[in-house]
Amino acid sequence: MKRTFRWTVLATVVTAMALAAAAGATPPSGTPATIQLSFSQGGSGTFTATGIGSCTSGTTLDSGNGGGTRTTLTCGDGSGSFALHFSQYGKGAVPGKWAVVQNSGTLAYVGMSGSGTVASDNCGPSLPCEADLAGNISLG
Repeated sequence: MKRTFRWTVLATVVTAMALAAAAGATPPSGTPATIQLSFSQGGSGTFTATGIGSCTSGTTLDSGNGGGTRTTLTCGDGSGSFALHFSQYGKGAVPGKWAVVQNSGTLAYVGMSGSGTVASDNCGPSLPCEADLAGNISLG
């Protein structure tokens, strides 16, 4: 009985500490954004997006950069381009991570920053690859 009580008290204290830390956490800055990527053989593909200015769709081009993948997104409306770095891809319930590559933006996307999570399906040796990104973007 004493052991159960101790574990209950410990779990309650840990939960309270976690909630207090979360309450004081700084919310992510920028505008919420989503990007849906579709890659084909050769590392090229297309994307659709929300929350990235006037850029709602365009083309992509992948390149490895040691320690991850760099994907350049070129907006179909001619407003510019920017690159994302993927430190890891998510699979299933485990999200991966992405971030805007510093100083990669052109035209309307100069000074762009942001980061978030990625969930992917069908990625790996068998292409095409589908990936859903969510996060926050700040335009210049």
